[in-house]
Amino acid sequence: MAEKVKVTVNLTKEDLETLREQADKDGITVTDAMRRSIGIGRIAAEAKQKGHKLLVEGDDGALRQIETL
Repeated sequence: MAEKVKVTVNLTKEDLETLREQADKDGITVTDAMRRSIGIGRIAAEAKQKGHKLLVEGDDGALRQIETL
């Protein structure tokens, strides 16, 4: 397991509430929700760098492209 380092971040109230809601929904800590978000961000950045597209499939099978910054 990687070494853990304590950090302080500045988030908007809305971003913190989003993290808290996601953590509660998934039964994880806010820290784990933030780690998950970082991981997804890494995947998105790598995909964009390689010229790939990110797609989300809905319950009906329809695909929607996720635009990355």
